[in-house]
Amino acid sequence: MVVITGGWVVSSLWRSRARYDPALPEAARQALEEVRRSPALQWAPEEVTLVEEAYREGVNELRRQESRFFLFRDYRVAAGLLRGAVDQAGEASAEGGRIQEQRRASAAGVLAQVAEALQMMDELETRAALPREQRVGLTAARMGFVEASSLMESGAYPQAEARARAVLAQAGRVTEGLGDAFLRFADEERVRTWRRWIAETVAWSREHQDVALVVVKEKNLLTVYRNGREIRSFPADMGSNNLAQKYRQGDLATPEGRYRVKQIKSRGQTRYYKALLLDYPTPEDLRRIQAAKEAGIIPSNAGPGALIEIHGDGGRGEDWTNGCVAVTNEQMDDLFKLVKVGTPVTIVGGDGSDGSFSSLAERLRRER
Repeated sequence: MVVITGGWVVSSLWRSRARYDPALPEAARQALEEVRRSPALQWAPEEVTLVEEAYREGVNELRRQESRFFLFRDYRVAAGLLRGAVDQAGEASAEGGRIQEQRRASAAGVLAQVAEALQMMDELETRAALPREQRVGLTAARMGFVEASSLMESGAYPQAEARARAVLAQAGRVTEGLGDAFLRFADEERVRTWRRWIAETVAWSREHQDVALVVVKEKNLLTVYRNGREIRSFPADMGSNNLAQKYRQGDLATPEGRYRVKQIKSRGQTRYYKALLLDYPTPEDLRRIQAAKEAGIIPSNAGPGALIEIHGDGGRGEDWTNGCVAVTNEQMDDLFKLVKVGTPVTIVGGDGSDGSFSSLAERLRRER
């Protein structure tokens, strides 16, 4: 017969019970349920698994102790496991939230880049006649952006980021196809040449106390100078291939160079109300075109084109001509009062300031 003193029994029970809170199993269960409902289940699944294991082991240990004779029960291990489950649930929830925010921010950053790229491409489409390949690519990029945005809204951040990166690459291919045409508007040497042409034209007007015209393609602007001072400024429509320098007949590009009015066409002498025929192509144009042929840029049998005019029926707010410069009929009437055969007409791509093409070209150059 075993005799156990009452003091030892009380002390043993106190040590066992003192370390065990009857509410602890329920608290651990609730913590587990909460972490399963939290973002941690998606973003930190391994941490959630650790909580589940700690809770399961704690419950199993609790049941094991309850199956023992009450004098020998020891809940310390079970209590430690269940408290650990509660603590781990809090840590898992915090980690899940941190990872979720990290993935959200990363996806949002790429989507912002796509939005900026698409905005630039929309500006390109508004200002430039895009080739079919670029138009198709732009449409696909827009659809991809919608898909990525939808994934973002649903909380599928990794998928949204992956889709957005694919769209960004596609947008890059579209702008790459237009890159050379646009980048020339940010080429420092070319811009210096254009500015020099403008300055020399204004200086001629001042020196000869006469009228001269300057056309800036990317600004869709025709400016009239008299005696070296600006006296008129008209919006002007350009060739539909508005990004390009003219190289050949039928390329729909407005030429860039220094010309003179060759003929003044009244009503009935032109399809477009009235017109000022320019002396394109000049010897300089022919040298430039020959160099392009030798470089393989255009076919060797390509003609330079002709009949480049400043004419009426413009004011449409878009670039639509076959390579001419178009203003409204009222503005043509004004020009007829000012110009004569021999009046200088300088046409440049841009002047390096606040132009739609030059601004986009600079952004494109930075992104490259």
